[in-house]
Amino acid sequence: MAESHRRLQTENAKIRRELSDATRRVRSLDGELLTANQRRQDACKRIDELIAHLDQLDQQLEERAVSDAKEDS
Repeated sequence: MAESHRRLQTENAKIRRELSDATRRVRSLDGELLTANQRRQDACKRIDELIAHLDQLDQQLEERAVSDAKEDS
């Protein structure tokens, strides 16, 4: 019975170490995920700003083309 108890204690300690390792890994991955999500949001914001800027440039080119067409008439 004492041998069984020691074996269970050893197994319990091993499982606790594995759980601790898994918990540490989950926390690390959570941190990486938060960082990745922030980077994704930042990239989306930059892309949206670039698209808005391109739209503005398209509008200016269109206005210039209309203005040039009126001058040529």
